[in-house]
Amino acid sequence: MRSNSLNHNTTTRCGHYQETTTLPCTRATFADTVHYKRLALSLLQYRESESIYSSLMTRLERMHQMEPTLAAREHRRPMPIDQLARKLRNFVRTTAQARIETGEFPKVVRHEGEWVEWIYGAAKRGVLHAPGNGCTCRAEWRWED
Repeated sequence: MRSNSLNHNTTTRCGHYQETTTLPCTRATFADTVHYKRLALSLLQYRESESIYSSLMTRLERMHQMEPTLAAREHRRPMPIDQLARKLRNFVRTTAQARIETGEFPKVVRHEGEWVEWIYGAAKRGVLHAPGNGCTCRAEWRWED
């Protein structure tokens, strides 16, 4: 899987922390990272699962890269990752039925919806976060960990 500039905590990098400890680079706890990794693994149901995940993460990464420019243009503070993930989730939800009605496979649209819910949840908890000073998390999941 390709690397993104958004980081995901993983058990191998952060496994030495106690279950309730907040990680040094995010508000997520070790338990949060384990929970979201298990959820992600459960979403790897289809041949297309990784590409759906990768596509959504690429979109979120582009949103994150464009956000400072958009915020400056609109005279506001840039949105954090969790708000951008919510915006992406809302867009995917809003367009799902129209996509099915215009010929996209319902299973693919539904599975994309499952992944975008995962992305939003992981961002909201801080498991998925923009790297800052002191961030030691890997930039990608290794599904086999």
